[in-house]
Amino acid sequence: MTFVINFGFIESVNPVKNGLLLECRSNGEQFFRYLLLDGIKVKEDRIIKKWSGGYYINLVYYVYNSSKIIYGYQNMITPHTYYELDLETMKESELMRKKAKNFNADKYKVDRVYIKSSGVKIPIDMLMLKDYKKGGKCLLYGYNSYGSNVEIKFDDKLFPLVDRGFMYAIANVRGS
Repeated sequence: MTFVINFGFIESVNPVKNGLLLECRSNGEQFFRYLLLDGIKVKEDRIIKKWSGGYYINLVYYVYNSSKIIYGYQNMITPHTYYELDLETMKESELMRKKAKNFNADKYKVDRVYIKSSGVKIPIDMLMLKDYKKGGKCLLYGYNSYGSNVEIKFDDKLFPLVDRGFMYAIANVRGS
């Protein structure tokens, strides 16, 4: 059996039981790939991506002779949450979610749009109130170059700005 594998941009390669866990990025989104190996041949290729839009994931803990990993997930309205994932069974459990004081995620929405510039799709992630009116005030942030990204993370310091009617947007111009 032959596999043609397009990895996007590989950020790290991590040896785990029976395979390799790759941290990848493509079109501005991160994901994991688990390559189940039979010797040096790829027996199965599993893409682990259950999220959409702007978010940040990071591999927190793994051991080379175990199929279990611990990873973190967050987005603009989801505080850093830790999960345990068994790569063989794909069973997952939430271990812990950081608390955010005086925060109600139901007030806010996040969105991701892509704009085209010189034939390239640029991801823009936005945080706003649910009743934000198009054409309102916006603070756009985005400095990226040569594979560097502004990661889409939970930042409770942004909510006072958003509560005053601003949309906060991050453009990953060249980082994805």
